[in-house]
Amino acid sequence: FLKVPEGLKLSWVKDGPKGHMFEAADYFRVDYSLEPGECTSFEGVLRASETGDFDYQAQKAASVAGWKQIHDRLELVPDTDNPVHQNLYLQLVTQCCQMLARYKGSDMVATRQGDLGRFIWPYEAAIVLTLLDQIGLREHTGEAYRYFCERWLVQEGEDKGRIQSGCAAWENFTGSVVWGISEHLKYSGDPAEMDYFLPKLQDMLDWIQRRRAQPSAGYPGIFPSGRGSDWEDVAQFWTFTDSYNAMAIRCMAEMLEQHGRSEAGAVREIYEDYFNRLIEIRDELYQGHENDETFLFPHELGLSIEDSQNYSYYTDGAPMLLETGVIEPGSRMHRQME
Repeated sequence: FLKVPEGLKLSWVKDGPKGHMFEAADYFRVDYSLEPGECTSFEGVLRASETGDFDYQAQKAASVAGWKQIHDRLELVPDTDNPVHQNLYLQLVTQCCQMLARYKGSDMVATRQGDLGRFIWPYEAAIVLTLLDQIGLREHTGEAYRYFCERWLVQEGEDKGRIQSGCAAWENFTGSVVWGISEHLKYSGDPAEMDYFLPKLQDMLDWIQRRRAQPSAGYPGIFPSGRGSDWEDVAQFWTFTDSYNAMAIRCMAEMLEQHGRSEAGAVREIYEDYFNRLIEIRDELYQGHENDETFLFPHELGLSIEDSQNYSYYTDGAPMLLETGVIEPGSRMHRQME
């Protein structure tokens, strides 16, 4: 810490009281009190070795200039003169870029979470990478998707084509990567990337189709019961698993159509079959609720929203149906959900 104002107290927290993996520990705590409208600040530097002598303002200016070079490559910026909205957008872009890491000896990019765990989840990674593709920062997105194909894609056996995590095996991981790669190829169109990714996308799609065809004690035509997230509950999480799978296959079909690929028609048929099955489930669950003032679709099939678990996206699940097109924007279902 190079500059600490009077009244600001710094302390190092070595261990949390319970020793949990995700508990706050090994960090600097900053305590201060402010009156309404008052502000304070401190200056510090984080380095892997001894700090030594350096010009803080010069280093800060160099860091700002480096980020400005990245921001200057943006192809999409908010159409607003509001500086708060402009700065918020640039801050979110910066945070997404800070999730990317290239480890020594590797030519691939890992899309990590921002916490101290630095874990990697394909669903969350695809959201970050798709944003970067859309706004023009595509320098590392292809390498980030290669990470999943080289490290996590099952190459043989009954699970060939599955994106398999060594941690929590979310059922939508494979669909998330299909979605992300398809969106990336819409913007890239690089022939070398097409040759690399298309066979792997086909393997992932084949696995999704095999998974849909497995016998199920619940609703047929979608994934059987499995894990929907980090939580250990097992069910048919149609909102967070199947709706994302269907959206991913639609994006794959759009990408193939955009590039004039012969496989586009078959992929489009798979999407329509999958999506129509979700619409049938949606309409069955909605029956009798058409005139309700409010209605939220259950996240776990076979249970009402009231009986669903209090985690695993049980309240976030229904809005995902809006994102993935199962609920139409502006429809009565949408208004009831709101």
